[in-house]
Amino acid sequence: MIRRPVRAIVAAAGVLIAAAVTPPLLEGQAEAARQVVLFEEPFTGATADPRFVAFGSACLTGAPRNGVPPIGAHELGGCHSDPRGPVPPGNAAPFGFLQLTDAHLDQRGGVIFDSPIPSRDGLDLTFEQWQYGSDTLVPADGIGFFLAEFGHEIAPGGFGGSLGYAQLLPDNNPANPFLPGVPGGYLGVGLDVLGNYFGDWEHRGNGCPPGSARRPARPSTSPRPA
Repeated sequence: MIRRPVRAIVAAAGVLIAAAVTPPLLEGQAEAARQVVLFEEPFTGATADPRFVAFGSACLTGAPRNGVPPIGAHELGGCHSDPRGPVPPGNAAPFGFLQLTDAHLDQRGGVIFDSPIPSRDGLDLTFEQWQYGSDTLVPADGIGFFLAEFGHEIAPGGFGGSLGYAQLLPDNNPANPFLPGVPGGYLGVGLDVLGNYFGDWEHRGNGCPPGSARRPARPSTSPRPA
């Protein structure tokens, strides 16, 4: 059971986080448990909970479209003014979504919930996500969700097959700078159409113990279902 404050990154449209807590017991009562909702964010409006920090192309389709989101950390705002692919319309509040990327090449985006979440009694996290709309013959969408120990730097991990969580050596080329994984990260879940999240190409498994479950990723020309 997790017994430390955590920080969550959500790569999804709509999230609900609840913690199971034990209420005070009266004498003679059997032990019982209940759930308390810590926060709920549907991402349907023009703004979102300010504790969410956006990175890269992450944006809200409920807000008016406004230029190009910055590469680094920024507030959640409007999406790319030149959308590509079948993406939701802008300025759509109260029927908006959290959009991580559109079909522009080499897009990457995410949001981190920058607030400690009490996890002593466990966490119940629910979210919905969609991956669609590739305009190439080899779709390579992927979405990740992770937990990180609070108190570390707020930053995502590597892009591409690392899904914002694992470390990365871009293109497996030693001449490129090695990108670290999430600071303080200890649990990551990847939903990857191409399957590279489970692969060790680009050194995503760098530093893992010998014999751990790692394998080379399939070539990008041979996509497989998630």
